[in-house]
Amino acid sequence: MDLIYSVGTTPISSRKSKNAANVERALGAENLCQISSGNVIAFSASGGPEEGLNVAARGYHVFVADLNTPWDIHLVWSGSSPVTCLEWDAAGTRLLLGHADGLLQLLQSPAHVINSWHCLHSVRADNEHIVQAIFFHNGKKISIASEKKDSFLYNDKFQNTLFCPTLRHFGGRPTDGFIGLTSSGLLAVCALNGNGSEATFKKFELSKRRSFVKFASMAYSKNGDVLVACSAGLPDAPVTCHQVSLRQTLSELCADVQQLSSVYLDCGAQADSGMQAVACVRHLHKEDASQLLVAAAGDGGGVLELWQLGEVPVSFGQIFKHFSGSEPRVQTWLKSASYQSQRPLSSVGTARVCLQDGGLPAPPIVATTADGGIVSLHRDTMSQMAMGCAEPAPRPAGEPPLKLARSAAAAAAAAADAGVRLTDVALTSAGHLAAAVDDRGQLYLYRVGAAADPGGLSVVSSLVLQLEYYMVTGLDVWDLLVGLRFHLSGGLESVCETLADTFHRQPGPVQQYYYVRHMAIKTSLYRLLPSGSRRVTDNNALLMLRCVASAFRALLRPTESSLSTSGGDGEPSESLTAFMASNLATEIDKVLLAHPKEGDPGSADAASLAQLQHLAQWVADLCLQSIAALTDGRHKQVAVLRERQSLLLLRELLVMIRRWGAVRPACLPVFHRGGEHTDVIALLFKLLTKLLGMHSAEPDEALINEFSLLPSPGLAEHWSLDLPARGVLAVSATGASTAVRHYCFYDSEGAESPTSHRRHQDNYTVDALRYLRLGARPSSLKQCTRCLAVTSARSSEQLSQVKSTPVTRAWDQRWTRACLCGGHWALQGPRLTGRARAA
Repeated sequence: MDLIYSVGTTPISSRKSKNAANVERALGAENLCQISSGNVIAFSASGGPEEGLNVAARGYHVFVADLNTPWDIHLVWSGSSPVTCLEWDAAGTRLLLGHADGLLQLLQSPAHVINSWHCLHSVRADNEHIVQAIFFHNGKKISIASEKKDSFLYNDKFQNTLFCPTLRHFGGRPTDGFIGLTSSGLLAVCALNGNGSEATFKKFELSKRRSFVKFASMAYSKNGDVLVACSAGLPDAPVTCHQVSLRQTLSELCADVQQLSSVYLDCGAQADSGMQAVACVRHLHKEDASQLLVAAAGDGGGVLELWQLGEVPVSFGQIFKHFSGSEPRVQTWLKSASYQSQRPLSSVGTARVCLQDGGLPAPPIVATTADGGIVSLHRDTMSQMAMGCAEPAPRPAGEPPLKLARSAAAAAAAAADAGVRLTDVALTSAGHLAAAVDDRGQLYLYRVGAAADPGGLSVVSSLVLQLEYYMVTGLDVWDLLVGLRFHLSGGLESVCETLADTFHRQPGPVQQYYYVRHMAIKTSLYRLLPSGSRRVTDNNALLMLRCVASAFRALLRPTESSLSTSGGDGEPSESLTAFMASNLATEIDKVLLAHPKEGDPGSADAASLAQLQHLAQWVADLCLQSIAALTDGRHKQVAVLRERQSLLLLRELLVMIRRWGAVRPACLPVFHRGGEHTDVIALLFKLLTKLLGMHSAEPDEALINEFSLLPSPGLAEHWSLDLPARGVLAVSATGASTAVRHYCFYDSEGAESPTSHRRHQDNYTVDALRYLRLGARPSSLKQCTRCLAVTSARSSEQLSQVKSTPVTRAWDQRWTRACLCGGHWALQGPRLTGRARAA
């Protein structure tokens, strides 16, 4: 296992004493971590300002951070009660916290930024200790059809798996909510209604005979039930299993609990095994409760056993065989594999998604040891494939530096000498990366994809299938891209070509639905290429062009004549698109006159036109910059001028701008030097039409000379669509070094290169999504965690002081959840403190 980076606290002169650390360990204040489907890590830490944490007082805290910028952590909760469980929902937008005082909190970011959170709902089980929690399953699961994985159609190789929701409303609609399990065997069930402001909370007993629960794991079954495995912490005690079925009646929330077969550990049955306590209980797969992992530890080492639920025949005596008929079978737990460790095990991590049934590599099992080591195991055989360690971060000034060990065993010994102890480990959704947290609250990220299957990421077809699965399911591809350059070593070009070719073979509606995700993945892949800056610019230009065309077409309204002719089914956008594809006249005014009256787009709302002037300006600037590149001999680098569909879109947009400019001159683009006395829009339309008539051939010398008729290259603002990568992804893109990198929390200047995070033009900041000038020092900015894009956190109405229209609100909401590249947004400015407090 390769350690990618480690993140520690800010170097200070004082450290937490060992006595205080031992007291916290005795109280069970173990730091936890979980990774969402968007590759955002949530982890808990205990301490105060003297440990380098940006908090107000000593206590227990929960932070979140994008794995791409792990030094930029954000406090989401602080309190006096230890956090005992962390859980993300399937979409990765909500975080569930469980506390030692029986409190369950549901946190959510209202503005879809990772550094602003609030408590959506909270419930409390008095005098209880939360051990484990889980969200309700929504019944949605997409899997790869192994027999059709070679098909080029997404609808064939990616199919919805039959899966029932955990709880249904009236009519079969899935219910949102969560379940918490306490240490006394009590189930705390909370079903949310509507937007989460109202909830139904009820407590149920897990069994008639209440018993102590120290470790637990929850998983889903296909019929919608939740399977719970509990352990009291003793290896010779059974791991009890229960099946919980929830149902909603007209009057109340009900739960049916059924006792299942228990697991009896082999190490507990052997007197000479030396195992003293159970260290962890975890299901192998979140959506498959038939496999269970149980880890035990002792002074002489540790053992990890894999148990599988299977059917075995029941044998009868000779006297009953005559009456039994067919041989009955019962379900029981069967031990399938085990792993022996010379060091005590402390935690186990598994992936949420398993693509093994679809022919892709199986995600590994990751286990941590008490002395700072980490090991990767094969999913089926439990054989060791790789081993790593937690290399401590550099010590504060004045203390002797640690010598980095050359071997994993020596490095683990050095980590043990430094007092580093990994307390929890978590894998990304598909198991390509593993993150761990130690008892000091420091983070470590490891690459485990190569250990799972050395050929998995080096085979182009397997990699393209994984990227397509990420695109269809909406998973974030960052964890796959971090180790991509290391494994492929030159095959990225083939991956990009195969991915694009398969996408363009999909039906039109399918392409339209996945277009934004597809372009975001292509942008991330191009950033890994040595000369991918140009392709990133072209990709962003094509994406923005398609989105601008969609916003402009939404303004078109049919006239009364077109409604009477088509019977109310006519779409003016489709009529205009078909007309522009068939009419290749070079004069824009003649095109407007020749447009049929029954398909006339009509006049749009004047207020909407004025508020979309910045997009009309961007269309004109894109045309001018593309033609300028063509004139300079860089026509092969302009993707907008190579694609026929892009040229048709540009001509269509120029026609709309021309027509709307006659109604509302304020929506027309503004041109600078030399454009005051020239009809720039008409000239651009003429040049693009002639280029469209070349039928993808190289433009001749006469056409290039005609392109030079534009008055001056200073007509347009030179917006830059090249948004370079930042953070860990930028380091992976350069591929200059594979050495382990050590970061410090809140130290962004020392972690990132001194590249400006703004798009400058005469010392002002440009909004990367609206293409507006925001001033030299704008307030309330949002920055992408994956690239250098920035945008205003204020709405268009707040920026323009004019009442917004549905079209402008739709444009703002288009990029609310993610950036162009698919990255998360984070508010800039003064560091935010925790918004969600204990109730």
